[in-house]
Amino acid sequence: MPGSIRYFGLCVLGLCLLLGQAYAGSSKGCGKALNSKYKSGATGQSNKINFNTSQGVKRTFLLHLPKDYDKNKAHGLIFSFHGRSGSAAGQESLCKLSEPVKNKDMLVVYPEGIDKQWQGDPAAKSDDVTFTLDMINSLSDQYCIDTDKIYATGQSNGGGFAANILACHPVASGKIAAFAGVSGAYYQGTSDANCKPQKVPIACNAGRKNVPILEFHGQKDDTIPYAGGKRRNRCLPTIPHFMTAWAERNGLGEDYAQSNLANNHVRKMEWGKGGLKGINTHYNIDNMGHTWPNEQAYYINATPLIMDFLNRWTLASTPGARASNTAIASSGSQPPLCPAQNNKNYSAPGGKKFKILCNWDTSETHAYTAATYPGTLRGCIAQCAADSKCGHVVFIDDKCWKKMGKPGSVNKKGNAAIGQKM
Repeated sequence: MPGSIRYFGLCVLGLCLLLGQAYAGSSKGCGKALNSKYKSGATGQSNKINFNTSQGVKRTFLLHLPKDYDKNKAHGLIFSFHGRSGSAAGQESLCKLSEPVKNKDMLVVYPEGIDKQWQGDPAAKSDDVTFTLDMINSLSDQYCIDTDKIYATGQSNGGGFAANILACHPVASGKIAAFAGVSGAYYQGTSDANCKPQKVPIACNAGRKNVPILEFHGQKDDTIPYAGGKRRNRCLPTIPHFMTAWAERNGLGEDYAQSNLANNHVRKMEWGKGGLKGINTHYNIDNMGHTWPNEQAYYINATPLIMDFLNRWTLASTPGARASNTAIASSGSQPPLCPAQNNKNYSAPGGKKFKILCNWDTSETHAYTAATYPGTLRGCIAQCAADSKCGHVVFIDDKCWKKMGKPGSVNKKGNAAIGQKM
């Protein structure tokens, strides 16, 4: 039943009562009255909010409230991040997520980037992940939010922030149900040295299983090319490589099903089968440059497709998402990717102890299983913890190698690590 209250009947001695039960996804803000000064409606009717982050940084965002906002009904919440050099108002006008015909009852937040850019851009210095998490907490306390239906979208640099930075963050990925990038800028590495767009390692530390990612990109994008390459002293992956990496982290492999749309001008690529079909979906669009597609100019309209995708994937409905979050929350400290936190101890789910060692035993030899794709060092350790034969694991470029016994003496520099049982 939709809404923040579910009802069940109780009959005692012939007297039947209707009792309310709070919906599990309802936030603390349910039942609180709206500020009478706030407007609701379509594009241009959003409210400018001044906001202080937990780090004491002053930020602003636009808040769209739907006309039918109900303080007793849990509503979905969408974040829509503008591109580099863009603005919150410009993003609202571009994506049209405030239009009732496209989005009837979800709240939408259009944040304003510091220096008009987002974390993940080569020049960005702001902590926009913390800003986003703080907004989630604050909005959930003030408004009736369905915490299973919080989403992140964006265009260009904003798309890269949503579908790469937030989706790969161990905490944000557990609070946000699904992600969508439009003409996204998915910068990798610390320089463009030896940039190989089809193979560049894509660092990711997602804190959950089965992360839904939707991506739109044009074949004639001259700003963030479909084929990737060197840009602003960073390496851009090809879009197929970026999406395949997500599919592999989600355990789906590299194979996808393709549908040709709009007289073969659009290719829809879907990874996954059964209940996970399309959890990673990409639209490859002919003749489109660096923009947000609509059917008048580019064959398809991204916004209703995004809404359909978001409505399909919730933390409650995505297999394994909620269970993963529970396990991570109860597992103690969370090891980041190396080289940070070297020689730290980590308690894996179930209480097994591991020591994190960076840049040791990074060879793939002597592994007794084929590489798997857990996407995080934490996930790699969890696999070892569940395997009685496993003495330690090696985590290299998102691949997990399980090995017997203690680590060897191989020492190579790089973003690799082992988790050794103690």
